[in-house]
Amino acid sequence: MIRQNKCLELGLPEPYPCQKEANYVLSVIALGIKADTNMAISIGIDSLQSVASALRRKGYLFTQEYEDVKCPLTGKRAKRAAILYMTKEQQKLYKNEKSRKES
Repeated sequence: MIRQNKCLELGLPEPYPCQKEANYVLSVIALGIKADTNMAISIGIDSLQSVASALRRKGYLFTQEYEDVKCPLTGKRAKRAAILYMTKEQQKLYKNEKSRKES
């Protein structure tokens, strides 16, 4: 379950009640926010890699890279964390697809 208080502490959008991990990550990266492994763990998502696989299977376009990032819990640099994000073009495609489904 996603920890609402941790999301707010990190400046992330508030998750909807009972929102699934993949849907939450998708909504975060669609806003142009980068989601990394450490951030995911701190808000209650155990495996960002599993979430990325689920999103790929559903056909969503996003970018995945690996970099050293700062851990939000300890403030220390962590080695080689997965980072998911959408480029401006991917965000545009996602929003266009979403509007077609709602129509």
